[in-house]
Amino acid sequence: TQKSSLFGYLVSEQLGFFKDRLLLSGGLRWDRGKGTEYVDAISKATIKTPDSRLKHPRAGVVLKVLPTVSVYAVYSKNQEPIATYTRFPDLALTDSRNSLLTVSQDSVLREAGVKGEFLNGNLTMTFALFKLQQFGGVYLTFDRPGPIPAGTEGLSEILASPADESRGYEIEVTGQLFTPRLMAVAGFN
Repeated sequence: TQKSSLFGYLVSEQLGFFKDRLLLSGGLRWDRGKGTEYVDAISKATIKTPDSRLKHPRAGVVLKVLPTVSVYAVYSKNQEPIATYTRFPDLALTDSRNSLLTVSQDSVLREAGVKGEFLNGNLTMTFALFKLQQFGGVYLTFDRPGPIPAGTEGLSEILASPADESRGYEIEVTGQLFTPRLMAVAGFN
């Protein structure tokens, strides 16, 4: 059995300036996760994960350069509660070849773009550039890099993930065609 709990607070605000042509938004979410306890079904050993205190800041700005065209930028950071894994899930926790891996996964998103409404709001277009960075986390593999610990050949292994980064762009077009009941959405990234 596994028990866990999470409790959080959220504070956010949006401020408008120059007749709402400039919008500033920000927020902060705090989460507190109580550590988990997991009892291994085979060995009856207990795996404990420490408590987590997480902060998730968010900030954004929107500038209406024309009545129907805006530029925007967004920043957000997200954290996952700390988790503990057995390095070799196929082995009992009490096996001397096994060990515990405790990790926390964080991600940071930065995005900027242009949004516009045309044809009396019947056509909406967005172009955005983004960068997403992820740190921590785990992955399961059968083909591990580096030396293989004696007696673990052929076993699956959970490893800490290296930092990862995704960059790109996104184009989205949404339109109301011929009737209010028919919408078309197209996207590319």
